[in-house]
Amino acid sequence: MIILISSFIMQIGVESNEDTVTNVQHNIHSVSGGNINNVENQIKSECSQHILDRERTVVLLRKELEYALDSLKVVQAQMVKLIHEKEEIKQSEVQSQTNTERLTVEILRLKSEIVDKEQQFELRLVELEEKLQRVEGSAVASNVCWRKMKEVGTLLLLLVCFQDHKEVPMRDGTSYYLFS
Repeated sequence: MIILISSFIMQIGVESNEDTVTNVQHNIHSVSGGNINNVENQIKSECSQHILDRERTVVLLRKELEYALDSLKVVQAQMVKLIHEKEEIKQSEVQSQTNTERLTVEILRLKSEIVDKEQQFELRLVELEEKLQRVEGSAVASNVCWRKMKEVGTLLLLLVCFQDHKEVPMRDGTSYYLFS
């Protein structure tokens, strides 16, 4: 790139020299009867002015090129930074997708486990209800049996008391005497 810039500057300089020569020849013809010293001074003055202009142009072009190169370096640094950020975003996206897939698998596994546990609890609940019904049935049967035994016991007590002619206690706290 620097070679291209240098050749461009040289080309400007060559073209400027050719223009200067043409201008000088033109001035010599226009002055054609004048003093040669004046013509030489005028040629020197125009050449000096042209050289100064060319040097200023070269300096300005160099400054512009340096500024352009500095700007290009800044843009390149920004591009490297953006490429790095893009790669980080891609890696983050891949990691997020992997995490999402893992979470989906884990959620499905937990959902399946919850359904299995619900089914187990429903079966256990049915078993407990059946057991409770059996216990209630046994409790009712025991209560009926106990009442019957109580009645039989009271009858036996009456029978025994009747045979021995004793006092028979009653529920209300009173008692009866049986005589034969």
